[in-house]
Amino acid sequence: MARRHRQPRHGGLPRPSGVLFERAPYRRIRRRHRQPSRPGDTVMTAHRFALPSLCVLAVLLASPAVGQESDYTEEDAMALQSCIEAARDLASDEPDVTPDRCIGIASAACQEAPGGSSTVAIATCNARETAWWDELLNAHYQSLEETLEPDLAETLREAERAWIAFRDADCGFAYEFWAEGTIRTVVATSCQLQHTARRALTLGTYLDTGY
Repeated sequence: MARRHRQPRHGGLPRPSGVLFERAPYRRIRRRHRQPSRPGDTVMTAHRFALPSLCVLAVLLASPAVGQESDYTEEDAMALQSCIEAARDLASDEPDVTPDRCIGIASAACQEAPGGSSTVAIATCNARETAWWDELLNAHYQSLEETLEPDLAETLREAERAWIAFRDADCGFAYEFWAEGTIRTVVATSCQLQHTARRALTLGTYLDTGY
């Protein structure tokens, strides 16, 4: 049966183009050909490990005020992708320049727009950028998982479960710590953004030859 391609979630807007990093030789890694999908087959992604009851961002995005505009824009995608590529190009001459510096740039630009300084607007800007990093994270995760031998792939899945549990607990604590004020939504969405972006970049280093 022919594989059915998933439709883009963002109406044709630029998405993270698979893996942004070149693949390097690995120890204990082999190339495996994926079998055509069959009815009932599922693909393991980082999302499947998520615990909705613990995911602060999911709770926040469920509110109409934030959820309606939480998808990233074309400008968000272009800014983040360009920043990462520029950081990679500079890495050989300036070791201190890493893609980590790109975290938050789309959210910051979003907040500079008219009306972007309110609590709800800042949380929405954070959620928009988080959506882009989340897609990149899953692209890196799936690409890495496909190259690993079964035992190492299972170790990766265990690591991802542990990371998601830590992210949810850490951002949940931040949300509850500031529970007395409206800033809690800003703090929690910023926490989700930082964790998601750094995890995406961390997984990318396993597929990268540049830094």
